Amino acid sequence: MDNSSLVSVLVLSYNNLKYMKECLNSILEQNYKYIEIIISDDFSSDLKKDDVEQFIIENKKGNIVNYVINQNPCNLGTVKNLNKAISLANGNYFINLACDDLLFDSEIISSIVKFFSDSNYL
Repeated sequence: MDNSSLVSVLVLSYNNLKYMKECLNSILEQNYKYIEIIISDDFSSDLKKDDVEQFIIENKKGNIVNYVINQNPCNLGTVKNLNKAISLANGNYFINLACDDLLFDSEIISSIVKFFSDSNYL
């Protein structure tokens, strides 16, 4: 696999972690072959990195090729937190989610990649 087919799903969070597992589940259920998950938390008071990592490990399939769980050392704000997530990502395609967002169905990432591939927008 080369990075031209890798999709980086950027999950941004800040003190709304009660939705994290639902968000991650919607990513883990995707049928696209090469996904990395980049979680960038903006210094939430209740982030439990070990719990999030354990959830990913227990629920991921072979299509999750990488994951990163970052917590900023201080609150940077949304734009800088997004920039941090981008700097940690390796994919050619980025999908940005807040941790209280969900992907509608298991084919969303495949559909996005197909659209950009077919339309040659890159």
